Amino acid sequence: MRWLMILGLCFSMLGCGEEPAAEEPAAEEPAVEEPADQAPPEEEAPAEPEISAEEVPLPEDFEEEAEGEISAENYAAVLDELSAELEAEEGSE
Repeated sequence: MRWLMILGLCFSMLGCGEEPAAEEPAAEEPAVEEPADQAPPEEEAPAEPEISAEEVPLPEDFEEEAEGEISAENYAAVLDELSAELEAEEGSE
């Protein structure tokens, strides 16, 4: 057991050798440093427009109009018109 401890100590001492010499930068290329007081310019994010609840159309806004235009007799035709309109919008994108 004692030999294992001595052997471990020897290996640990071998691992603690000299630090390799740090390479010095070439004298021809001076290091360019930016002043510490000058921060890089920050990009400003565009301001988001404020949208109120009155500006956003809701299903309730169209409910009265739909009740007047759509009936049990013409609902299929209106549905076909809306489907065609949506397909046309998807095709143009």
